[in-house]
Amino acid sequence: MHIQLKKFFEQEDGAVTVDFVVITSALAFLALLTVVGIRDRAVEAAEREGQALADYEMEEVPEFMR
Repeated sequence: MHIQLKKFFEQEDGAVTVDFVVITSALAFLALLTVVGIRDRAVEAAEREGQALADYEMEEVPEFMR
């Protein structure tokens, strides 16, 4: 049994796959953290801009918009 475990841990087949999975998981986690971190601020900025546009009153309609 000890010899089988030793052979198992010495094998490097699939090491690249494991590295790929670990790195991909880390990148996905960082992307998720980034999205969660900026989401609230982006929504607040969009709401402020939308309200500013809604509150804007044009005094006279320009000729090209008639």
